[in-house]
Amino acid sequence: MISSQKEYQKARDELRYLTDWLSRLESEKATARKGLTTASIRKMIARLQDELAEYEAAGAAILPTPEERAEPNDGGAGRET
Repeated sequence: MISSQKEYQKARDELRYLTDWLSRLESEKATARKGLTTASIRKMIARLQDELAEYEAAGAAILPTPEERAEPNDGGAGRET
């Protein structure tokens, strides 16, 4: 569960990363997935979306400006895996 603005931002970044990753996986051949399923990534995305929505509904979130939403993704650079 998200309990701070910092966690909220981290979850938004992770959601963006997973969404981009799912997009790349769906465009690759099935044999290149190496055991990863798009269903498992979709499940992670859904969980993050639910947590973000719950935090936003509580009124605790500082929502991003349109400019922040339009920023290009860094492709997960600097993420720990």
